[in-house]
Amino acid sequence: MAAITPAKPKANILLVDDQRENLLALEAVLEELGHELVFTRSGEEALRLVQQREFAVVLLDVHMQGLDGFETAKRIRLREDSEYTPIIFLTAFETDRRQLEEAYTLGAVDYLVKPLVPAILRAKVTGFVELFQKSEQIKRQAEQLRHMERRELEDRFRSIIENSYDVVVLIAADGTARYVSPSLTRVIGYTPEEFIGCNVFERMHPDDLAHMTTIFAELLAEPGASRNAQFRYRHKDGSWRWLNGTGTNLLGKPSIQAVVGNFQDIDDQKRHEAERQELLLREQNARAELEKFTDRLREANEAKDNFLATLAHELRNPLAPIRNALQIMRLGGSNAATIGQARELMERQIQQMVRLIDDLLDVSRISRGKTELRKERVELAEIVKTALETTRPLVEAANHQLIVELPQEPIHLEADPIRLAQVLANLLNNSAKYTDEGGEIRLTAQREDGDVVVRVRDNGIGIPADMLPRVFDMFTQVNRSLGRSQGGLGIGLTLVQSLVHMHGGSVQVFSDGPGQGSEFVVRLPLRPHEGQEEPAQNNRGVAADQVLSPRRILVVDDNHDAAESLSMLLKLMGQKVQVAFSAPEALAAARLDPPEMAFLDIGMPDMDGYELARRLRADPELRQMVLVALTGWGQDKDRQRSREVGFDHHLTKPADPEALHQLLAAADLHCCHLPPGH
Repeated sequence: MAAITPAKPKANILLVDDQRENLLALEAVLEELGHELVFTRSGEEALRLVQQREFAVVLLDVHMQGLDGFETAKRIRLREDSEYTPIIFLTAFETDRRQLEEAYTLGAVDYLVKPLVPAILRAKVTGFVELFQKSEQIKRQAEQLRHMERRELEDRFRSIIENSYDVVVLIAADGTARYVSPSLTRVIGYTPEEFIGCNVFERMHPDDLAHMTTIFAELLAEPGASRNAQFRYRHKDGSWRWLNGTGTNLLGKPSIQAVVGNFQDIDDQKRHEAERQELLLREQNARAELEKFTDRLREANEAKDNFLATLAHELRNPLAPIRNALQIMRLGGSNAATIGQARELMERQIQQMVRLIDDLLDVSRISRGKTELRKERVELAEIVKTALETTRPLVEAANHQLIVELPQEPIHLEADPIRLAQVLANLLNNSAKYTDEGGEIRLTAQREDGDVVVRVRDNGIGIPADMLPRVFDMFTQVNRSLGRSQGGLGIGLTLVQSLVHMHGGSVQVFSDGPGQGSEFVVRLPLRPHEGQEEPAQNNRGVAADQVLSPRRILVVDDNHDAAESLSMLLKLMGQKVQVAFSAPEALAAARLDPPEMAFLDIGMPDMDGYELARRLRADPELRQMVLVALTGWGQDKDRQRSREVGFDHHLTKPADPEALHQLLAAADLHCCHLPPGH
């Protein structure tokens, strides 16, 4: 009989939010799970849907018009068939302790604050869906088992009525069968005529023989005694069948030595018991998996809380000095030195915020497989040089001694130079952050078995043994109580591991424990053909101090501060700037006085930057204008879309002043992009 393996049901997930855009956002996050997403924009409609269908989990917005989330949850819980349906509350408002207590009192399994982290939301929803599916599977298996047991009992009862299924055998003292009931054929295949006169123990399983002969001897010695046992017996077809037998010495006279045996076929029952044991084992395993998942969910929730707290801390940290610097510039008057120090402080803090946001975007793209390496023939020394330039301010600020030891002969790799430099910079930054002031950091590289092995070693705080397997996990930090201003978000090493693996390499971490420092070892494959020609050098760069030609520039952004600040920056670079705060205003301004270049914000209401670019390109008088997309979206697909609608360049916010300068200088070198006469 085959094992019971029912298919998993497709789960229903109910999404309740009175804001259509929120439902669309939830759909974008959860649609890849492949389950049935049911949407509603009111609590009343949600209650009606719960009456009609069974849901694996309900995602419920707290603040809704009409019936709010808490009242909706209360009414869902009042229904018997939805009393235990998991509810995850969603809210964009700050939550106090009273609201949390009310939510969990109403039976919520979680309380998430928007904006939601897609990976965490998917993990939570997947967990409850899997729990629902396993519950449904166990229910169906139990029902099938009950159905089979019921059918077995009915079959037995029918057999007893029609012709007793039990086998009655009269066994003489020497073990031979003197009488056998007609049902013998049904049980072991032999006819009564074939069985009478044969020794009943000849066809008994060897493992059961000694036990059964002992019971038989006890019965012969004690008139009126009765014994019960289960044993295996060979069927006429050669298979072994489980039988349940009750032997009784009913004759009671020494002169008549015989035992009456009553036997039943329990082979199916034995198989069912084995299947029940298997099902029980699977249920136990499912419980164990559920406990593991619950632990992982708890850890993920703790990681989420720690991450959000750290993110808030890390993003607020730069805001305080930026605000102070603005006040210093306001009060500093014409003191050039004071204003210069304040400006440098603001630039450092803004770079820190940009780095945090870039790290978040990187880890999101890599986790979704959206990042592609741009490999080329590169020399390891150049990558190390770039990484050192990135990490030098942090190293020098802590007065660390940085030692670099590279082989004298060049080492070439087939790699993405920017991403590989990011790997080494993250490792060096990690050592700098977790090494006390005045420490030593050592970067070495050498060839080993067709690979290059790069080691970053420090004499810092070290890593406890229990943390070594987790240092590359998302949002993990060895010690969050160190109070280091560059604490970060705990995703740098996750990026390192992902990028190294994408290069076909590996990364390991070693530490002898707290206070003993740590060592990260990166192993990368060498370039297979060292004799190929060096790639041609790109000499198309522009000097940072190149004098820029004044051009008519249009800046379009619905954020007034963003538009005005970019306008002021371009004017300080010698440009003639006009500002528009909407796409229609920009179209009118461009047609009245055609600019040579336009910076267009993408995310504007009514008409976005893409549509504005299409309309500008469609105008014969404006189509040769240089168009620059200015947006917070900087993934490859965003840049590709910009190119498709007609943009010449794509800059991510906040635009780097140096990048602006280079873009304007490049426009001077490639004047073919400009209208005739310029």
